[in-house]
Amino acid sequence: MSLRAKIFTAAIGLFVIWMCLLLFRREPIEVDLTNRVTSSLSEAAFIGVEVTFEGRDGALSGQVDSKEQKEKAEQIAESVWGVRVIRNKLMVPTEPVTSVKPPPEKKIEQKEESQPALHEFFETAVIEFENGSHQLSERDKQTLKTIVEMIQDDQESRIEIQGHTDNVGSSSSNLLLSENRANSVKDHLIALGVDSNRLSVKGHGDTQPVADNNTVEGRRKNRRVTFTLKQTGF
Repeated sequence: MSLRAKIFTAAIGLFVIWMCLLLFRREPIEVDLTNRVTSSLSEAAFIGVEVTFEGRDGALSGQVDSKEQKEKAEQIAESVWGVRVIRNKLMVPTEPVTSVKPPPEKKIEQKEESQPALHEFFETAVIEFENGSHQLSERDKQTLKTIVEMIQDDQESRIEIQGHTDNVGSSSSNLLLSENRANSVKDHLIALGVDSNRLSVKGHGDTQPVADNNTVEGRRKNRRVTFTLKQTGF
């Protein structure tokens, strides 16, 4: 055999040996990267993520709970030494979009909760008058404005307006005066926008005093209009 032939044969032999070494080393590299990436993911609580490698190029498959977890798993895999590329095939479950509507009874519950406050207000609301007068003062008009604001969202309520007087004068004149006082309040509420069908008036004259008519202060307290809140018609 010539020297040239020997050199060529040797070169072929070295090439074959090099290819064999490369092929036999490929599997240990893939196994090593797979093990190390899987270990890193497990330490970060990624259980069930499948890791595969072809050379130094890896792929992640399986399912995670969110897009953020998918991105985090990819970052962990790429940070392992020796990894070149990671193909992220992890799946994220699609969450159905559902519209959340408040329960129908919500408005009713709110309304029921507001009723005690309304009744308490009307039990204490009082319009007072000067002796022999049914004219409303500016302070009284502010009170009536507050009443309108409180009942504007409650169209089912009805208001009975009750007029009263002290015991100065005759019973008949006091009855008329008490009715005039109640009607003055009713007319002002209507002017503020309250439906007249929601209002009724009743005069009691001097028959229902709340204080001693023998004193100036007592008579002042008796010259009044009070309210009763109702939920049905009169």
